[in-house]
Amino acid sequence: MDDAGEVAPPQRKRRHRRRRKILRIWDLQGGWCSGCGGPVPRQGLRPGDPDAPTFDHFIPASQGGTLALTNGLLKHKRCNQARGSAAPNGCERVWREVVLAKLENSVQPRASLRSLSASTN
Repeated sequence: MDDAGEVAPPQRKRRHRRRRKILRIWDLQGGWCSGCGGPVPRQGLRPGDPDAPTFDHFIPASQGGTLALTNGLLKHKRCNQARGSAAPNGCERVWREVVLAKLENSVQPRASLRSLSASTN
């Protein structure tokens, strides 16, 4: 709900959730792009800016990948677009392991995140 007590449009809610997810991945990766290895600004850029932070699907959405944190990597928009739906490279696999390990240590879920992500590969 907004200040006037009205329900926010679904698009705004989705954008807000997506932004929170990007910031969480940014924290997990320390602000480094898993594509080029350069720093990714946390805020202050418009969504269309090539250096804007994006959520890159480790398993592409076109192949059934979800928006779960266990399937996400931080990338500049330009790096995310350059990869497209290609298979992840070695650096992206290393970054994913880092993210999974940090998530596992911070969340302490009932089932291991590694076992959950292994079932999606």
